[in-house]
Order: sequence, then structure tokens, then C-alpha cells
Amino acid sequence: MATKKTPAKKTVKAVKEPHIFIATPMYGGMCSGFYVQSLLPLEKLLAEHGIKSSFYFIQRKPHTEG
Repeated sequence: MATKKTPAKKTVKAVKEPHIFIATPMYGGMCSGFYVQSLLPLEKLLAEHGIKSSFYFIQRKPHTEG
């Protein structure tokens, strides 16, 4: 007896409101001041264009041998 295959349901929805997520690894709790200074105008620019944004700083211990 043959079984009838049904098409898979599409669960991906169209993105109506873009949202940018920026994650920054911070080894030893540090990152470049120039990098952080670039994030501030970026957040403003995105907001001016109606784009939501989230920033997340990931604190990690430095990798050392020993």
C-alpha cells in the first residue's frame, strides 16, 4: 500500500521589522575603544531608519597556555 506524501508546512515568516543583533566577544573583559565608539553612531543610524538593534557583550577569560 502506497502512502501519500504531504508537503511540509512552511513555518518561516517574512520579516516585517528588521532587527540587528550584534554580539561582541570581550576576552578578559576588554574590547577596543574605537570599536565601542563606532557602535554609538551605528545604533543612532539604525534607529533613524527604523531598524531595531540589540547589543550583547560576551565576557570571556583570556585563553592562555599553562
